[in-house]
Amino acid sequence: MRSDVSSRGKAVAVLVFALMLTGLPGRAAQSEWEALRTGVFAKLNTIFFTDELHGWAGGSNGTLIATSDGGASWKRIPLPQQQQRETIRDSWIFSGGRSLALGEYGAFSRKSSLGYVERVFMLATIDLGASWEEMKTESQPVREAPARIVSSKDKEPVLEPSKLTRAPDPVLVRIEFADDRNGWACGESGTIQGTSDGGRTWTLQQSPVRKLLYDISVVDAMTVFVAGAGGTLLQTEDGGRTWIERGTGIGSVIRAVHFTDRRNGLLVTSTGEIHLTENAGVSWRRCSVPTSRPLNDIILVGGEGWAVGDNGTVLHSRDGGRTWVDESFDTHAALLRIHFVTARRGWIAGANGAIFRLTRQ
Repeated sequence: MRSDVSSRGKAVAVLVFALMLTGLPGRAAQSEWEALRTGVFAKLNTIFFTDELHGWAGGSNGTLIATSDGGASWKRIPLPQQQQRETIRDSWIFSGGRSLALGEYGAFSRKSSLGYVERVFMLATIDLGASWEEMKTESQPVREAPARIVSSKDKEPVLEPSKLTRAPDPVLVRIEFADDRNGWACGESGTIQGTSDGGRTWTLQQSPVRKLLYDISVVDAMTVFVAGAGGTLLQTEDGGRTWIERGTGIGSVIRAVHFTDRRNGLLVTSTGEIHLTENAGVSWRRCSVPTSRPLNDIILVGGEGWAVGDNGTVLHSRDGGRTWVDESFDTHAALLRIHFVTARRGWIAGANGAIFRLTRQ
């Protein structure tokens, strides 16, 4: 009898482990969405498709996977040795197929050859990862630390001469482009960087805040919105030469912001709120939503809105984001990113290797 129980226990353990490896996160509650097998168990921070068939997703522990059949099957894309165990924070694929992967050097997984101030990397590929080229984001400026009096081993005062230092690079968490040349990145300490050559070189832009910035919404090459902690919303109308802060009246973290044009936008917060603006962020109206769980991303496509969050939360709007219904999935995975190529075809990515696909005829 004991051997039968033991055998059943082992069989269950093997089945659970197999499900973890296949990345099967659960059953989508709504028949329109299908849970895909990814073969990974990583936290997927980014998903990007160029059409209904070709796309990739990336996340923790150097995970980058690609598909050429809409997500029915996935293959791993190896990163360069220095970044193989690092976290992919975001990605972008240009119209010609050239692709960028934005990442973070962790405190413990980094190679010993890296200095402690290096925390950001950006890689580019034109052949889906067969070869990589490292792009250069702008580092923090070098400053002169003044001379100071310190204690020696004998506890006698000693003059330590001035020296040149620079602070560790703030981690960048999001990138977005207006076209194949003009784009922006944002992240820690209010950092905003811009590029006008497709991400080959980046320049620090003057930000009016020092808060963590989570998301970017690019309307065009001149108009961009950036959102983050403490209800922060920044806007530029000159391509990033100047940024102004918009008052939102929101006290929680804005996790994602999405503008469809210069006037109309939506945002989601860490406290499960959705807010809508119709006047370029001058004022915001809080929408009624059937959840209080943290929300992580939002999109409006063809007048239809989707918002995703923790514990499989999925909210759906059919009236441009004014009203929302709960269409959450049967999964405990945090859903982190949404990407649509048409109103009929989209994907949601999240923790535990979770990817869901929307397919409509």
